[in-house]
Amino acid sequence: MSSPRRRRREHPLGEIGRAPDIAPYHACIRCWKGDTERGFIVQGDAEFMAAAIHVYAELGMDEALGVAQHVFRERGQDFDSRPVNVIRLCRGCAKKTGVRVHSVSALVEGGEFPGLMQPDD
Repeated sequence: MSSPRRRRREHPLGEIGRAPDIAPYHACIRCWKGDTERGFIVQGDAEFMAAAIHVYAELGMDEALGVAQHVFRERGQDFDSRPVNVIRLCRGCAKKTGVRVHSVSALVEGGEFPGLMQPDD
């Protein structure tokens, strides 16, 4: 009797760059690894946040814009406002992209924070 062939586990984003239907709790924005306690801060409007995700997490621009719009809608934020948002990026993805990440709890609790701030117009 032959054993069933095991399928190789695919990356959650797969070939088509699609996130899983339900993301794990506190997931990394890039690989969807759950319980990610590292990240960086972005303070800016939805378009600035999308650009930061695109550059620093290396997501496609359309996907990054979708993520930013989702975050702003979920939090009831106006797309033109400049709130502070934490972008979770696991250590492995940070190493791959060259991004310096910090403890999320330290970012949230700290007054001064390392992060990206949208310049005034």
